[in-house]
Amino acid sequence: MSASEIQFSRSGRRAVDLVDETYERLKVRILYSEIAPGQHVTIDSVARAHNVSHTPVREALARLEADGLLVKEANRGYSASPLLTAAEFTDLFQFRLLIEPWCAAQAARQVEGAEVDQLTREVELQEALLSNAETPFRELTESDNRLHQLIARMSRNEATAKAFERTHAHMHLYRLYLANIQVPAHGTDFVHELFHNYYSGGDSAVAVREHRGIVDAIRAADPVRAKRLMKDHIKRSQASFAPVVRRVDPA
Repeated sequence: MSASEIQFSRSGRRAVDLVDETYERLKVRILYSEIAPGQHVTIDSVARAHNVSHTPVREALARLEADGLLVKEANRGYSASPLLTAAEFTDLFQFRLLIEPWCAAQAARQVEGAEVDQLTREVELQEALLSNAETPFRELTESDNRLHQLIARMSRNEATAKAFERTHAHMHLYRLYLANIQVPAHGTDFVHELFHNYYSGGDSAVAVREHRGIVDAIRAADPVRAKRLMKDHIKRSQASFAPVVRRVDPA
């Protein structure tokens, strides 16, 4: 899949549609390193490349900055954000280990049925995605992210939920995966199998099973179990992705 393979209708669109389309096209180009980490991105160049005016481009770039995919510097404009370094990867997971188990416990202490139903739907979606012949990693990553963000919001602590959302953890991990499979020196077969094993666990779908266990603990209003399962889940995720990070940043 590449950005050039994604087609968009250009007839009868509203302004909001133009923003959404421009945002999605740029997002894919950044994720797939068609816009490389650190590469400068200008409003003029994007407008010309996608045949749109400056207004939807500005809004799309602002959204991508909020997503953590672009960074904006004074007098320089936007550039694609760099991939995680080994140190940043460690910092990210230390942060997640500090807040996400607590969020899961808090969610279990003040559980509401509608929210747990939403979590369950995400797990069911992940199970359905895993039934595909070729695991759709982007869709799984997006569902994974929604589940973790909802658990953070269910803590009823707005500062904590916003802090987690600002990490854009799953987006950064997905970019690491794509960077590895696109650069032969990083070992395409190794990294593809690593991601497959992370999401499918061979025969048993380990990550999704862990998600279901966490959701079941929250539904059962069991904060101790929810906290423990979330902690174990994040630790396993860190161990799974560590080899990918070492290939991107061996220092």
